[in-house]
Amino acid sequence: MRGTFQVLALALCLLCAGGASASVYLSVDDTSLSREAFDALHQQASQLRKMDRKTFADELVDALLMYRWAQGELPEEQWRGTEIGYAYGWHIRRQLDRTLAKLYPKWPASELMRQYSKPGVEAREALATIAAQSILGYQLTPAQRDKAASLVLARMAFPDQQDVTLTLLEVYEGQSIQGKKALMEGDVKLLGMEMLSWKQHQLRLWWLSHEGGVEKDAIDDLRRTIEAHYFYPKILNALGVIKRNHGDNPGLIKFREQVSAAQINSYYQRHQEDFRFLAKIKARGAIYGDEAAARRARQQLMNGLSWADLKAPSHPADLPLDAEGWLHKDAVKPTDWLASLAFATPPGDVSEVIRSPAGDWVILQVSGREYDYYPADSETVRYLATDVLAIQQAVAAYSELINQLRRQASLQSKV
Repeated sequence: MRGTFQVLALALCLLCAGGASASVYLSVDDTSLSREAFDALHQQASQLRKMDRKTFADELVDALLMYRWAQGELPEEQWRGTEIGYAYGWHIRRQLDRTLAKLYPKWPASELMRQYSKPGVEAREALATIAAQSILGYQLTPAQRDKAASLVLARMAFPDQQDVTLTLLEVYEGQSIQGKKALMEGDVKLLGMEMLSWKQHQLRLWWLSHEGGVEKDAIDDLRRTIEAHYFYPKILNALGVIKRNHGDNPGLIKFREQVSAAQINSYYQRHQEDFRFLAKIKARGAIYGDEAAARRARQQLMNGLSWADLKAPSHPADLPLDAEGWLHKDAVKPTDWLASLAFATPPGDVSEVIRSPAGDWVILQVSGREYDYYPADSETVRYLATDVLAIQQAVAAYSELINQLRRQASLQSKV
């Protein structure tokens, strides 16, 4: 049985061989990938966003170069960030396992599990030591952390090396907030799944490098590539190349400070359409005490009845209109939900029936829209233009850096 798997492994080892230059499909300095390893990573990445092989290869090269550069040149807290969801190590281990499973789908998992896996503390007993005590329900007390660090849940006793162990604290720290909370609430199933995943990971790595004929360097290169690709967007964010959706981006601060008023004005003149806004709308509306009446009124309007001829009981929507029936953007207060809703309503047909915060039912119709431009010296223009110009400068600085790193690196690609 074991011999059959060894023969299979020897045939498969060319997939990720680390030593033979003929098997190298992509390499960046001392990190190399076989074609099969590259294909597996490309297939996984393409499930998230479509890209051709050449584009993905260029991205891997840049990721590996920037990862090494960041490790030496950037403070770690700038590009690693805060682990809000699952720990970084959890994500990287899972992707490494998925990739190895793609490359080596057949291996003696059950046999290895019986031979090398040793029991640890029983799951239910372990979870009882970290039962939730805080209001938040997912933060361990210092005493709980110490206890969790001492509880070995699983042990791998491989020959000729020190045992590999998994503690309760390691499982806990790898989880998202929801996962931590679940563990502290005694989720035995979750803990069992995490323990099994860890055991399979350790067994797979040991078998591939000791009996599967795969060079340890090849696995290390694959792991390093996955790590680099995982952290690559975070490094770009730290450099200001990618803007965060929420909050400020520290990487853009120095570039914002370099943007001049002349640059802002020049950008405004060349991209004035970027600063167009909806200045006023012509709107009508009515408010009803019950939903059925509002729906009847809406249907009558859709059938061609005018607003003036509506017979259903209602009172007009309280909108700050001018004498000609226009609602101006600068007349809308932040607390005026109805006027804000009118500005968000597409022109043309009568809106659907909408429930108001007060419990009434509202219908609206916007029959006209007019746009204007923010003044060149407005705060809105200054903020938006500065942001765009700062990102452009950040991208230019990054392009210069990555081109320099590429020139200095030893690169090989058959893509």
